[in-house]
Amino acid sequence: MPLEREETMRNVKVIYHREPEGWWAESPDVAGYTAADDAFGELRSLVFDGLPFVLNVEADDLRISEQLADGAPIADAPTGGVAGWLRSIGVVTPGSFALPSGSVSSALAAS
Repeated sequence: MPLEREETMRNVKVIYHREPEGWWAESPDVAGYTAADDAFGELRSLVFDGLPFVLNVEADDLRISEQLADGAPIADAPTGGVAGWLRSIGVVTPGSFALPSGSVSSALAAS
């Protein structure tokens, strides 16, 4: 990654909490940000889809570090920032960008 690219990266920490009825996430780096879902995997998708939108940044310019509320890191958290994670789940391929159907961003883009 070129030096100037690293200087424009925004680092955001996300903390995941487990509750009896599901999961929720917060970020100490984004005032007021929360997301929730019944399933952990779906919550991660909401986080990685929603944070670039909320912060008005390109996915490639955002590096999200994840941890559980007890401080444990997320074992399968990919490297490469948001775009790396989206590529790892098949949402983004090199040279393209697609929002998952049903996502907040895709719903807003359609309106």
